[in-house]
Amino acid sequence: MAIGATAVGNSSTTAGNTSTSAPHPLSQAQDEELLVEPEHGYCMPGLSFSPNELFAEIRKHKPNFEVCVELNEDMNKFSQLWPDEVATAEPLRDLGYAPQFGLPEMVEEVLAAHTERNAATANAFANIDTDGSGTLTRDELELFVRKYLVRGRERGGYVYRRQDAIGAMVDNAMAELDTNDDGIVSWQTFQEFSRTNSLERLVDQWQEAARKSQPRMFKRAPRAVL
Repeated sequence: MAIGATAVGNSSTTAGNTSTSAPHPLSQAQDEELLVEPEHGYCMPGLSFSPNELFAEIRKHKPNFEVCVELNEDMNKFSQLWPDEVATAEPLRDLGYAPQFGLPEMVEEVLAAHTERNAATANAFANIDTDGSGTLTRDELELFVRKYLVRGRERGGYVYRRQDAIGAMVDNAMAELDTNDDGIVSWQTFQEFSRTNSLERLVDQWQEAARKSQPRMFKRAPRAVL
């Protein structure tokens, strides 16, 4: 698999994402006479690797890393349209560009971010799990939301006129977290939820929706006097 981008005149394209903006900074900085590729278009190489090369690099950091292959036929067909590699000579020759980030650096960066996220998730779970049971209840969740999330927002924005609004917010959060409706949120469920979401985001989304639909439930918080 080759990862890179394309710089063509006034647009830039990456895998799965196209945007039109000002001329690419590298091509803009060069005299047009030096840009000899057709329409001044260049493939900007990033890094190239096979699945096995990626797995081998991960195992340097996580020796027990295992792979489970579940091939999606549609995604496989799409991946076959990608080039096996992107030329490096032309952008280096005309733009002075060469990739600075390789597979080892990418894997190290991603795993470090993954470890940091897991630590933050574990810390959040421990703060909510006040009885140390290893699971979360609705009461624990509500205590955390009231103490850390809603109160923090009251200092600089809207405050609730009705306390039962917070209960509705917690019900909304439990609907997201309690996937089997047993009234308990497990560590595994909380960890999976935290991969793409957070309690802070749920509170923000619910609060904004409620403020628009029921503005009388809210009032402006007084400005702090320094």
